Amino acid sequence: METYYSYQFSLLYVLLKDLIMMNNSIDTKKAIFFDNKREIIFFFVFITLCLVEAFRSALGLSNYEYILKPLVMFMIIVDYFSQVMKVKTVFSYGIFFALIMSMFGDIFLMINGYFVQGVAAFGVGHILYSTAYISNIKESKTQVSLQKRILVILPVLIYSFGLYFYMVPGLKDMQLPITIYVLLISTMGTTCALRLNCTEMRSYYTSLAGSVLFIFSDSLIGLSMFGGVKGNWIGPTIMITYYCGQYLISRGALFHIKY
Repeated sequence: METYYSYQFSLLYVLLKDLIMMNNSIDTKKAIFFDNKREIIFFFVFITLCLVEAFRSALGLSNYEYILKPLVMFMIIVDYFSQVMKVKTVFSYGIFFALIMSMFGDIFLMINGYFVQGVAAFGVGHILYSTAYISNIKESKTQVSLQKRILVILPVLIYSFGLYFYMVPGLKDMQLPITIYVLLISTMGTTCALRLNCTEMRSYYTSLAGSVLFIFSDSLIGLSMFGGVKGNWIGPTIMITYYCGQYLISRGALFHIKY
């Protein structure tokens, strides 16, 4: 097992080195995802920490949970803030404070007896994400047909509420907070999807991918707690999809703000 993880991290190092060398010849105006060397380095440091946190137990780092979990989100927040600190819009502030509330949610969920507080923190985060996306839609004044609007939000709604009704029998005393949370995260996903033609495509699809991963991660938490789904793969998958979702949401926001 140790040999396997050593191989994985060695492979990440080689990929990082190759991408940095390749980036020296990239025209940043034509770059698809990374605009400079700094962003590539940050991405691989982020992915490394994300994997370390996800496989913390297998790596013998269980005692570092209170450091690693907040650290990954803190990195995303610092990276985002360092690039938008001078931008004072509802969109930029909404994303920033949503990321902060998500970090508080992570902290609450690590403490026994603070599950509802963690859910509440993430709920506020989804309200802030939704506020940012709605401000983008309003400012763009782009006309999108009703058919397109329905098509882009329908998958989010079907997935979210389909899973919710599947979990209802197991919710019991948690039905009210979970119902509210499902409404809030579904609103976040649908408002993100409704940004179609309201921003550049790179921002739209990156943010949407992040939102989908966030929803998927939370659905796994719900299924493991209230739906009877068990397995050693659940924990790592939750963390990887969650952190990658947050990273993509922040990157999508940066694409919108900067370009």
